[in-house]
Amino acid sequence: MDTYDRLLKISMAEFARKVEREVDELFEAARALPDETCEIPYIGGTYPPHTPREQLAPSARRSRAVRATLV
Repeated sequence: MDTYDRLLKISMAEFARKVEREVDELFEAARALPDETCEIPYIGGTYPPHTPREQLAPSARRSRAVRATLV
């Protein structure tokens, strides 16, 4: 693997981690709100913010995918 490919692979992995942290922080911040519904980050729609994390996983994955396209 040449230097460019290695750098590209490292950069893409770091970007994916950044997006994951960003979306996870948004979902986590919503848990602290007293509201009964919150907007799903980046994809719209609503959800109850106190839903167990494992049940929010599909929405979080979709949010990450959309966020990754917003550069």
